[in-house]
Amino acid sequence: MTDPEWPVGIILSGTNELEDILNHDHQLARRMKTVRFESLSPAAYGDDILDLLESYCERANLEPEDDVLELSHGERVVHAAANQFGIAIVLILDAIEDAYLQGQETLNRQNFIRAYHRRTSCDAEFNPFVVPDFMRIDARQVFSRENRT
Repeated sequence: MTDPEWPVGIILSGTNELEDILNHDHQLARRMKTVRFESLSPAAYGDDILDLLESYCERANLEPEDDVLELSHGERVVHAAANQFGIAIVLILDAIEDAYLQGQETLNRQNFIRAYHRRTSCDAEFNPFVVPDFMRIDARQVFSRENRT
């Protein structure tokens, strides 16, 4: 980590347990820079997520359709990402990948529906990009089914 000719950088991402591990090793803690991302809220960050989405679309040469530029869609992305910034980025990138796989020149809500389904394997009734009352969905759940037996 300290060799000027062969420096090594480590990026760690994790939960509170990782924080405990890092705080246990004082040498490591003093040699690193930390960034903590707090949880997002759909109401406060919906617009910011839409700005991010537009930037990614521009870089991907995709035109975002009107249905993904509405504030409610930005709020859905935040909620579907369980209020986590990194997961919101992953969902946007997965939706862009889906648009490419579909041979599209635009990005639309269907891309997000498929991206969320691939990520969680949840039925449509548990997909925040499908249901009107998306806030009722626990976005941390996977394999949610309407009729589980």
